[in-house]
Amino acid sequence: MKQKAKWLKKFLTYMKVGKSTIDIVKIFHEEGVKTPAQYSQIPKYMKGNDYWGKSTITKILKNSTYIGNVIRTYNNNN
Repeated sequence: MKQKAKWLKKFLTYMKVGKSTIDIVKIFHEEGVKTPAQYSQIPKYMKGNDYWGKSTITKILKNSTYIGNVIRTYNNNN
């Protein structure tokens, strides 16, 4: 999990300094950074691409978990 946090921190830093999604894809390919699919426990044939692409970056930007918006729900038992 530390490695995943490491690439996410890099990703957010690159976005903050104005790197494009294509720039980030190139950097991550050069550095050999694993994709989110490669970290998952889902069988390879079900999990999608094992390479960074513009769409991967776009999905991360739209995913509220990655960008820090976590919504907690409670029920009457909490």
